[in-house]
Amino acid sequence: MSQFAVGLAEELARLGYTTTLAVGVLQLAAHLSRWLYPEDIELGDVSGSVIQRFLAARRVAYTGHYSLEALEGLVLGYLRREGLEFVGPVPMPSSPIETMLVRYRRYLIDIAG
Repeated sequence: MSQFAVGLAEELARLGYTTTLAVGVLQLAAHLSRWLYPEDIELGDVSGSVIQRFLAARRVAYTGHYSLEALEGLVLGYLRREGLEFVGPVPMPSSPIETMLVRYRRYLIDIAG
């Protein structure tokens, strides 16, 4: 995943993220990468169940950026726009608020274009 870090950082800057927020997103991406390695899962082999397991593990040790919206909208969304395809569907947000936030985020990304 490290090959995507610079591009992700550039996209966050283009979208107007502050340095503090961008660092948090990049740390989330790095944590996903570190978590995938011992699980012997390639980035292209990520599936909904893998994401659920990662988020469950993250909730145990972290107090932020552990929602599906944070991972889907910021990290996985960027990887998809870079052409990475995942195995199977990634789960949908678990609440109406998360759904609204995911849709609004995609809207903002689309209009920033």
